[in-house]
Amino acid sequence: MPFLAFDTSTERLSIAVTDGQQTWSFEGEGGAKASAQLIARAMDLLKQANLKLSELDAVVFGRGPGSFTGLRTSCAVAQGLALGADLPVLPIDTLLAVAEEARFQQGSTHVLAALDARMEEVYAAAYAYQYAYQDSESERQGRWHAVPLGDAPAAGFELCRPENLAAPVASVATLATLATLATLPTLPTWVSGEPRASTVPVTQADDGLGPEWVLAGTAGAVYGPRFTQLQNRVRCPGQVVWPTATALLRLAPQAWADGLSVPAEEAQPLYLRDKVAQTTLEREADKAVKAAKADKPPQKSPLPSERPERPERPARPEPTASRLEAQLLRLTPAWLTRVMAIEERVYSHPWSLGNFEDSLRAGYDLMVLVGGDTLIGYFVAMKGVEETHLLNITVAPEFQHQGWGRMMLDALKLLAHSQGAAKLWLEVRASNEHAQRVYARFGFKQAGLRKGYYAAPLAPLTPHGREDAVVMGMALTS
Repeated sequence: MPFLAFDTSTERLSIAVTDGQQTWSFEGEGGAKASAQLIARAMDLLKQANLKLSELDAVVFGRGPGSFTGLRTSCAVAQGLALGADLPVLPIDTLLAVAEEARFQQGSTHVLAALDARMEEVYAAAYAYQYAYQDSESERQGRWHAVPLGDAPAAGFELCRPENLAAPVASVATLATLATLATLPTLPTWVSGEPRASTVPVTQADDGLGPEWVLAGTAGAVYGPRFTQLQNRVRCPGQVVWPTATALLRLAPQAWADGLSVPAEEAQPLYLRDKVAQTTLEREADKAVKAAKADKPPQKSPLPSERPERPERPARPEPTASRLEAQLLRLTPAWLTRVMAIEERVYSHPWSLGNFEDSLRAGYDLMVLVGGDTLIGYFVAMKGVEETHLLNITVAPEFQHQGWGRMMLDALKLLAHSQGAAKLWLEVRASNEHAQRVYARFGFKQAGLRKGYYAAPLAPLTPHGREDAVVMGMALTS
């Protein structure tokens, strides 16, 4: 099965393509550089494999847990490429990819996968790989099972400090029970290799101490001595095992057979942290609270008998844009009322409802960026011959200056590239210098000036009472 897979959940960028027989891969520096390299490197690998994007069965991506920015990049790229080529998306757990890479590199069959989550925490999940023979001539195949950690009632993901990470259950009885399940409540059962029956016997011998568990990922090299609950129960070699795209490709066939692919617009990253950064409003509110406290006269400390046993926890803040799990969806007529409400709040001369309706009828690409039930922004783009024209891109006022506009530009760039566009164009008012700077930072360059393009009379004015438009373009071939 032909797949394109990539993972940007860590500081590494990993991309791989398979035509079902041979695999081509790229490993490089990720982080802030991932979004700049991902598309070009993926296209290079497809070219090496002599495959077109439309010839793939799906786009596979590591859905997390991992870096917030990395997961947003990976999901946006997967959505953009898949939407343009009319492909499904196959999200696979990043920690499972770590376990599969540890098995591939080291032969490990009982893996506690743990990635450095920063902020003195780790992402973790445990997996057991069960081997079975279908017949004497068959290649030895196996299936991954998610295993509970500590006394947890079910398998799942963990976000905790290294000292609080519990060892996986280790009894053969538990693993034998897991081996008879096709799926688990929280995490799926996986096969690495070709699909086969899900009920398999346990072949791991039990010496009374349980199977040998190995810590794999990036957390061991960072927090090794701090995994106190794993001592004498999980081997911690300390070497780094990355979640690779080739591991995703080995897991992809069974994930596909298990029906885990989703339409591109439904792909979502997996965030274990519901809060990654303060919004501007939260920072201002925090400053106001501190300022108010500074103005209050000091109060007499209560006597020991009057003090509460423990301080009350502050109320949990309401969900904000910084913690939304954003996804791109096709704009349908059902969104138009909410889109128009934002359009009229943002612009002094907004698009009319008829403009959006005409764009839908014309078959333009209209996308909304949503987080849960919240509309964050939207864009409208028109396809041309080897080029795409951005007509409207808007972020709701309360979500501006948080990176959502750039996320939509990233998605548009990928969508246009996947549709065969070599150039992306837009116009911006000559008076809107801030927007021009934003587009320039993204890679757009001024290509010309349309005299009197805008009907609305905004400064600087032309002699005809109309405003000029700055034409900006960006090449998509690099």
